[in-house]
Amino acid sequence: MNVEELLQRYDSGERDFRGIELVGAEFSGVYLAGIDLRNSDLRNAILAHANLSAARMTGIRLMESELSGSDLRLADLTGANLNKARMESIILEGAIMASATLQNTFLQKANLRGAKLLMANLENANLMGADLHAADLASASLVRANMAWCRLLGANLEGADLSYADCRLALLAGARMHTTKIDHANFDGAIMPDGSVCQGPIPSI
Repeated sequence: MNVEELLQRYDSGERDFRGIELVGAEFSGVYLAGIDLRNSDLRNAILAHANLSAARMTGIRLMESELSGSDLRLADLTGANLNKARMESIILEGAIMASATLQNTFLQKANLRGAKLLMANLENANLMGADLHAADLASASLVRANMAWCRLLGANLEGADLSYADCRLALLAGARMHTTKIDHANFDGAIMPDGSVCQGPIPSI
């Protein structure tokens, strides 16, 4: 199957494309809301500004793919592999990303409001300026992640590992952090869960 055939079949009403292999395919700007791409291989695919809202994408492989500006709100990406993917300004509001692998991803200014990122691996990810308002990051690994200027209002960070993370000027008011690991993390200037402003790199939680 090639991209043209997939789009034709989608336009005809088909939604089940589980297990397809379209490595490096060009999908920029396409409308594929509600598509089923479970366990598919789309490594290195270009999906910039695509609409994949409510897509079923559990177990999908999207390593080193280009998803910047795309709409994946309410998509199910449980167990997806997005290592080194580019997702600047992506919309992932309400998306399910439990146990997803997002190491070294580029998520600057991403909309992750209410996203479910339980046990996700976000080590070395760049989340600068991302909106994680009310996101669930319980037991997620954010080791060495760039979270400067992130909005984490009311986020769940219980059991998450923020060791060596850059959280400068982050907004954490109301966040749950009682069991969060923060060894060597930098919270300078961040607004902490209790509303106080952190005056040094390491806060007392």
